[in-house]
Amino acid sequence: MNTIKPDLDDKKDAEHDFNLDFEAEYGKKIEPYIKSGYIRKTPQGYAFTDRGMFVSNYILAEIL
Repeated sequence: MNTIKPDLDDKKDAEHDFNLDFEAEYGKKIEPYIKSGYIRKTPQGYAFTDRGMFVSNYILAEIL
């Protein structure tokens, strides 16, 4: 599985730096992609699955 592994503090740092609760902001938008197997939840945050890497640009455009 091809996963970029950020530092364990990356999500926490980003939430602090941008004053953003990622789950509250993007959780509902990400849920369909988790259910269809394109994104998975990790201890550090979220990651594209191998299948999701092929459509990652589309997914990011839809979420953001």
